Amino acid sequence: MKQGIYIFFILVLIGSCTVSPSYQQPDGSVTELSAHNPSIVDLHTDLKQLLSFYQQKNRQTPLSSEEIDLLNNLDQLVQCPDLTDTCLDNVVNGLEIIHADNNTIDDELNASEARTDNANQQMLEDEDLDQFLSDSHLKKLFKDSVLPLPSDLVLEERMATLDKISPFNLPYNQYVKDHIAFYLQKKPYIIPGILGRAIRYFPMIEQILDKYNLPIELKYLAVVESALIPYAGSRAGAKGLWQFMYWTGKQQGLKINSYIDERFDPIKSTEAACKYLTSLYQMFNENWYLALAAYNSGPGNVRKAIRRSGGYTNFWKIRPYLPRETRGYVPGFIAANYILTYAAEHQIPTANPGLTYFDLDTISINRKVTFDDLSKFLKIDREKLEDFNPQFTKGILPGNISRQGYTLHLPKDKEIILNIKKEAFYAHIDSINKTRRIVIPKPSKRDNRVYYRVQYGDVLGTIAEKFGVRVSSIKRWNRIRGSRIRVGQKLRIYPRKNRHLAYASQKRKKRRSTRQTIKPLNEYSYYEIKKGETLWEIAKKYPGTSASQLMFWNKLRRSRDLKPGMNIKVPKV
Repeated sequence: MKQGIYIFFILVLIGSCTVSPSYQQPDGSVTELSAHNPSIVDLHTDLKQLLSFYQQKNRQTPLSSEEIDLLNNLDQLVQCPDLTDTCLDNVVNGLEIIHADNNTIDDELNASEARTDNANQQMLEDEDLDQFLSDSHLKKLFKDSVLPLPSDLVLEERMATLDKISPFNLPYNQYVKDHIAFYLQKKPYIIPGILGRAIRYFPMIEQILDKYNLPIELKYLAVVESALIPYAGSRAGAKGLWQFMYWTGKQQGLKINSYIDERFDPIKSTEAACKYLTSLYQMFNENWYLALAAYNSGPGNVRKAIRRSGGYTNFWKIRPYLPRETRGYVPGFIAANYILTYAAEHQIPTANPGLTYFDLDTISINRKVTFDDLSKFLKIDREKLEDFNPQFTKGILPGNISRQGYTLHLPKDKEIILNIKKEAFYAHIDSINKTRRIVIPKPSKRDNRVYYRVQYGDVLGTIAEKFGVRVSSIKRWNRIRGSRIRVGQKLRIYPRKNRHLAYASQKRKKRRSTRQTIKPLNEYSYYEIKKGETLWEIAKKYPGTSASQLMFWNKLRRSRDLKPGMNIKVPKV
């Protein structure tokens, strides 16, 4: 806060001082106006205060490269009685970059949070915690969603230890610290689930990374991308452990059709990620951080950032010129490395991983067969089959599309049974298929899709009844594995036509009645939104006012449209 105040007032003072820094006399000589401009004296004083601030900060925590450059310029300026345009320009540029960073660091963390929330929307972390955390102290700790953040000295020592054993340069700076704090203080409840899935997937990922002669630390990239959830999907269309977009996945040789999406296949998608990362590493002259930035935002955006930065090829130098989400990508990668390495030091438990990939075996299937058929024959839950084989998006193995068939992952005991009884199983399936046609679920039209936000007291059964669909359909559309949903969760639903129209009509009537009951605000004043405030909290400050009224008066469609510093209309007190 103190830093922000200094930056604001110094930018104002510099603006007032640099409008007319010198006066050209008729004979062509130049007279400096420092003695006649009291703002210069004030600026000197404030520059000294800002220099002192950064010197003190440098003793407590490492400065960014932009702050170091600014510190050097400030040191020169305070020694200089006259402030030249060049020096002032350097300070202004430095302050603007740092000021922009201060304003966007929250945006970057929000982007990271959105990505993490999206990846974790379908996970069963609550169930894992309920089963795993019997200790009341730990349960309270994680439900409160706050873990203590170690001191800078401890974090710096731990990062230095990691740096020594890693081919990556793992610095400790404010950006990395903010992302570590994000995990520990905003989202600690997702870490046990990630640790559990790490036991399951990391050995397989490490084996493939070793096959391609890539650094083992790249396994933490899957944590940043998907929280190690193989069936994760983003709103932009990225899917799987490594969050491949459609065309990028196709370019890396992943099969995507009506039956199969290999972006969800943990093994094949990891192979594809290794190939893609190798090509990016070579493209950017063996610079891993530029390769990671390109993996997130595309090579074109990284090249553009390099040009805009003046030709720098250091991630921390080009960082201000990268897309917002990518600025936090490398710090998030470093933070994930730290969190999973030092989870025990933070007393974070590990959720039950279930079966790992070493507990599974593979078998090739040459018949068109459904997961339901396999479930009955092998006496195994369908949900487990889906969990082990997320690439079969319709729950159907296509069969004789290729001579080799399709690979199915099963627990070793079930694989042995199926291998021994394969011919009997094929005969059973052939007889079934002669009398029964396998019905592929038809994708609903996009214009029939609605989004429903879960309300308090909702369960999947009541929601399904409301839209005239099956619970299993809602679970399939939203990739929900269990039956647990949470308040505020957004569900994609393809309702029956008449139910869809009834629901849409009901929403329109509700909005219309709300508009009719809320009276226009004739006398009002303006209220400035503070960071972290909600409409509900603001409405409480004005008796008789509701959040709906504030939204109506300020023409807000969603509460998330609120931004710190925004002025909204409120009743005049």
